[in-house]
Amino acid sequence: MWTSQGMQIIDWVDAGSGSALADVCRSYLLYLLYRPEIAQLYLEIYCSKANVAKQRVLMWLPVIAGARLSETVKGQDTATLLKMAQGNPG
Repeated sequence: MWTSQGMQIIDWVDAGSGSALADVCRSYLLYLLYRPEIAQLYLEIYCSKANVAKQRVLMWLPVIAGARLSETVKGQDTATLLKMAQGNPG
């Protein structure tokens, strides 16, 4: 794409349109799986700044966990994702 600053490359592979809260939940899920020590902090800061209840983000967790199961990720914690997809975050 040409801009006033020259050519800019845009990665459209995963571009889509949907709920911003689903995107936040996906980030939260990835933190939960790979950097659990900052997952809650991320969620709290986002919800505070966006003035959104945590539950509105977390309602996406079963959907996002199910979608993550369809991705081929080496070393993925399938058991944890299955629990989350079934509505059991623990």
